[in-house]
Amino acid sequence: MLAFDTWIRNHHPELLTEFGRLPRSKKTQTFYNWVKENHPGVILQEWPAVARVRARRLMREVEGE
Repeated sequence: MLAFDTWIRNHHPELLTEFGRLPRSKKTQTFYNWVKENHPGVILQEWPAVARVRARRLMREVEGE
C-alpha cells in the first residue's frame, strides 16, 4: 500500500490528520480500511483512476526488463 500512502499524503493530508487524532483504541484497523469506511468517495472515486495509471506504468517497467 505504499503507493496509496504516498498518494493520500500528497492529495488528502487532512485525512491523515483526522486519523492521527483518533484514540488509540479506534486505530486497530489500517488507515486504508478507515478511509474506506469513513470517506468512501476517496477510495471509490479518486483512487481507482490513480491506481490504473500506476499499474500501467509498472507493467511497462516489467515488460521493459
